[in-house]
Amino acid sequence: MCGGAAPRPTIIEPNYAGYDSLATGQLQAYQMAQSPAVLAAQQGVQAEALRQQGVLRDLAEARTAAAANTSASASRLAALIGTPVPNQGAKAPVLGSNRSGMTRPSGRRGMRIDLQPTAAAGGIDLGGS
Repeated sequence: MCGGAAPRPTIIEPNYAGYDSLATGQLQAYQMAQSPAVLAAQQGVQAEALRQQGVLRDLAEARTAAAANTSASASRLAALIGTPVPNQGAKAPVLGSNRSGMTRPSGRRGMRIDLQPTAAAGGIDLGGS
């Protein structure tokens, strides 16, 4: 019942030279990273980064001190000069019925909202006409 025409399996030998060259390249990169010249360069970069962080920290402290000095001098100047003279043109806005010259009772009765009759006879105009 077998067909008998099955192809024979073939074994393909892997490319060992490619694997060897890849491993050799990785080994060289690892050894180069461990070389004294690269380590010295890394230490130099780290030292420069630390120096830059110190400069930025000093700059932030100087800005904070300048802001505190400005705030302190402003408060000293305000205490020396005193409060400003009120503006003669500054008055409270006129509210409610005072605008039309009407007077309102004071106290609890002054809180009452009066209903005004509408011009249309027989109902309240809700503005939906």
